[in-house]
Amino acid sequence: MDATARKTMFEVGDVARWTGFSARTVRRWADDGKIPHSLSPGGTRRFAGETMRAWLTEHGYPIPDELQPPTAAPMSKRSKTSKAA
Repeated sequence: MDATARKTMFEVGDVARWTGFSARTVRRWADDGKIPHSLSPGGTRRFAGETMRAWLTEHGYPIPDELQPPTAAPMSKRSKTSKAA
């Protein structure tokens, strides 16, 4: 993955870190339908970044940097066109 690529799916441990709850609690929330997730072919719970950002906001958690929308790179001064006199 290159430096500009952003992760879009996250694991139980990520959600546990963001919420301050244990991985076991996050798994239980997922199994009880309290937190949106999908299952990988191997049965691992996965959490979509966009969905998690909305869920965390709805439940009053701060949004971690890894879920922040990417910011546009500032235009360099050289990329602006100027007319020669």
